[in-house]
Amino acid sequence: MTAPTSLADEASVGHLRRMLTGCLDANKALENLGESREKLSTPRIVVVGDQSFGKSTVISRVTNIRLPSSTGICTRAPLRIASRTIIDRRGGSGDSAKSDSKTKASPLDVDTEMAQLSFAESHISAANVTNLMAHGWQRASGRYVKNLLPANGQWPPAPAVVQAAVQEATTAVAGPTTGVVDAELLLDWRSKSTPNLDVIDLPGLVLRAGPDQDHDVPEKIESMVKRYIEDKKTIIMCVFNAHIDAANFRAIELVKGKKAIAGAPPPPPGPDPKLERTLVVITKLDQISSLDLKKTIEGHLVDLKSDNPLAVSLVASPGGEALDFNAQLEAEQNFFRDLRPFQTQNPGLLMGMPELVHKLTSLLADTISADLPALKSQLKQHLYRAEEELSEMVKEMSADEARHKFAAMQTVLNNSLKNVLHNLNSEALRYNEKHLKKEATIWSQLHAIFDKYFTEFITVPNYMDDANWARLAKAHAQTNGYGNMDYIDMEAQKSIFFSEFLNAKVDRNLHDLIKDAFNCVEKVYHGIIADVFHGYTEIQEEVRRVIDTQVLGPQKEKLKNFMAQTFQAQYDLYNWSDTYQSAVWQYAMNVHGMSEDGRMKMPGNGIRKPAATSDVPLIFNGKNAIDKAKESVSASKDMLNTCKLRESQFSLQVHNTLIHSALRDQVPKAIRYFLVREVIEKATNHIFMYDNPHLHDKKWLHERFVNKEALDKRKKRQAELEALTEALAKLESIPAFPRMDPLDGL
Repeated sequence: MTAPTSLADEASVGHLRRMLTGCLDANKALENLGESREKLSTPRIVVVGDQSFGKSTVISRVTNIRLPSSTGICTRAPLRIASRTIIDRRGGSGDSAKSDSKTKASPLDVDTEMAQLSFAESHISAANVTNLMAHGWQRASGRYVKNLLPANGQWPPAPAVVQAAVQEATTAVAGPTTGVVDAELLLDWRSKSTPNLDVIDLPGLVLRAGPDQDHDVPEKIESMVKRYIEDKKTIIMCVFNAHIDAANFRAIELVKGKKAIAGAPPPPPGPDPKLERTLVVITKLDQISSLDLKKTIEGHLVDLKSDNPLAVSLVASPGGEALDFNAQLEAEQNFFRDLRPFQTQNPGLLMGMPELVHKLTSLLADTISADLPALKSQLKQHLYRAEEELSEMVKEMSADEARHKFAAMQTVLNNSLKNVLHNLNSEALRYNEKHLKKEATIWSQLHAIFDKYFTEFITVPNYMDDANWARLAKAHAQTNGYGNMDYIDMEAQKSIFFSEFLNAKVDRNLHDLIKDAFNCVEKVYHGIIADVFHGYTEIQEEVRRVIDTQVLGPQKEKLKNFMAQTFQAQYDLYNWSDTYQSAVWQYAMNVHGMSEDGRMKMPGNGIRKPAATSDVPLIFNGKNAIDKAKESVSASKDMLNTCKLRESQFSLQVHNTLIHSALRDQVPKAIRYFLVREVIEKATNHIFMYDNPHLHDKKWLHERFVNKEALDKRKKRQAELEALTEALAKLESIPAFPRMDPLDGL
């Protein structure tokens, strides 16, 4: 078996590039569709391991990008490396020549290298911005960005430039010392010599905090690692030092889950308990004596043995970072030359960086292939949503067309309002719940309001309760300067009626009833307007304003005036009704027995009772004081006065109940008339059309229906829709990726 001459075979590189290109195109389109859109969750590689185990060095060699590395804490914030292979559409050979020349160039289909580091502006405090900008950083699209290319454009950027930028960003988000923060940095690197990989370098796991670190640093790092490796599409690369006992490899324990302890409840499984998406990389083998090398590797393989096949890769860096990547690759190949026979005895064992990159490429391609149906489905959902939004957007039209469009929408509004009127007694009327968020109809809502007020708030006081009646009589007597009263005359009843019922019950709650009913119908009208003029905010607001000020507002005042008159009419009705007049004659002249000398007289036989109250005992389950008085002709004056007192209670209860019933009937009718029938009739008679200059001005309407901003928005959304369509086509065109043995062709 000969050593490989490249980090991955051409077929794998080309196929993976096409996959990542399709996903990247889709994500770019989704980014333009707005922040509310979810990006496609494409597979990535997350590198975990203990501190100083060589994670950053492995990533540097995998990506051909020199990253900061040291013996102490180096990575203090997640660093995502978006490594992409660029191709030249204007010439070249191989995969680029075979690409479909009819399709538009994707973000990768360029021949210009790019290297920039960025992070979200929310990750930095205002105090650190000035220092950051002094180092050449710029703010763009909600991120702080630094271009790593030198002024002369020479490629690649010097390793010191990359390392300095990473250190500047890390200091800005994590502080100048050794703090750790979960603020992702993004290194976007595109060249002809870098592979197509998304790799995330995380801070190394530690057992305890350092002298200059917060005490909870170990927990912070562990929580950060867990968050990154939870995604089922993530490929986990566990890196550990060959000098360490693999049985105590903390990263593997974090991935699989902690081991069960005898007698204790089983611990929860880790993100990848069967290590199905985990690759172990053993580093620093070149620092082990050649005599102990094979034995060390065998020991690690035994310790790492799993119930499932586990991919293990051996890497070495003879000569260290003093060598460039090509020299490191050659030195590594020479280092593993004598171990190749050992590799044939251990299927699945990888040796050297080329085989590791080939394996990562294969894993990424397999993961994307498996997830491709879900990615397509997600993209189609975004596509359908964009089409729906585009269909609701304005199109170009003339001023006359805008006027005609408003007239047509006004007709729809009128019909919708008439539908409310025609369904006056219907419980089946429903409106667009997207705007109203109401299940009930306008009528059932109003009936609920009426029932609530006339059963809970506007109620007849219980005059038949003797204790309550005694309290009312005493209060009235004290207010008017009387002594103890042995009966309540009609004027006293009127006073109690006004204070206890009309004033305390009716007047106090009638205003709230009208307010609640008005809010109910107003919400319905506003919902209808929002539904009819959906998408045209200014026109919608103007129509609503006109109807509110010219129709609804005046109708509300008319209703208030009517109810005030009704309130007074009920008081007058109590004073001058036939029932009242009959009661005055019957009670004052006969029952009271008033004579010219003012002395009490016993009622005689055959006294006529008022016809209007003949059924009162049956209705109120009360006692007729007149009948009781007739049965007690020989009763004492005190007995007669007690009977007359009971009749006063009963009389007031009767009149209050009659007026309560009248209000219960009249108030809903008035509300329906003033706030529904008249509002709809006035609105549908185009009253607001001619009294309002805006809604009658076709130029104003044209500017609201079709303005430059709206047209630009439509054009942008149309372009986004085309981008989504093309991105979906790219995903649809990705062929199946054949599963490959990591050593095929090596």
